[in-house]
Amino acid sequence: MIKNNFRGDAVLATDILKYDKNIENIIKYVFGNCYICSNNEVAKKLAYDPDYRVRCVNLEGDKFDPSGSLTGGFSGNYPSNILKAMEL
Repeated sequence: MIKNNFRGDAVLATDILKYDKNIENIIKYVFGNCYICSNNEVAKKLAYDPDYRVRCVNLEGDKFDPSGSLTGGFSGNYPSNILKAMEL
């Protein structure tokens, strides 16, 4: 669980997803330790700090993984960004 100092800047993905309860175990397996973060700084802190080490995605779509990889990013080719549409 993320400490209170990130409240509003990081939300557990499973807390904001809507899904049928029949697939709850699948959703928890895929998104169970992934946080949606409001900015790069929060995402980097949660992904790479030894106290947290959780997968994160920022509102631009960049993925931060505690294994050390950073992937993705917003290319600007899409008419809208679904993560930005969600309010944290």
